[in-house]
Amino acid sequence: MAALRTLVAEHEVERVVIGLPRLMDGRLDAAAAAAQEFGTQLARATGRPVEYWDERLTTVAAERYLVAQGKRRRQRRAEVDRMAAALLLQSYLDYREVGVRRLTMIEEPEADGELETIELVNEITGEEETYLVHDVAEIEGQTYYVLQAEADADRVLVLRREGSPWSPWTRTSTSG
Repeated sequence: MAALRTLVAEHEVERVVIGLPRLMDGRLDAAAAAAQEFGTQLARATGRPVEYWDERLTTVAAERYLVAQGKRRRQRRAEVDRMAAALLLQSYLDYREVGVRRLTMIEEPEADGELETIELVNEITGEEETYLVHDVAEIEGQTYYVLQAEADADRVLVLRREGSPWSPWTRTSTSG
């Protein structure tokens, strides 16, 4: 804790963001309780506020991204946690900047394993962006999509579909 306290002071950290490991249905389990206990201790030790951010699928998105970048298994193992942490933090920062972004998919991708592109419309700005679909996963009754921005290979989204295919989507994590 002393090393973290020193880093927080040296870098003038305003707040600390900790990944909250939720189950796919959103419930919290023992791992989440341990993360919250660590956060409580860190807040006491540093005097800084601690916020928790949903870390579901950040490791999956990071792994898919590294595979798409051609990284070998050994390289991915060394980088996946760092990349997942970057996804988590960028998602948190994006949320703080504009709140929950609502996106509408113009055409729903198929879960056939083939890479294709789709267009998403940001309902706040009206802007359209093209994304490559890297994966479509059904997990505990929820559909998740791992997407990479065509214009910026470092921008990766994990989206969870809400309701019908044409209803808005919720960004669950992002990097970029």
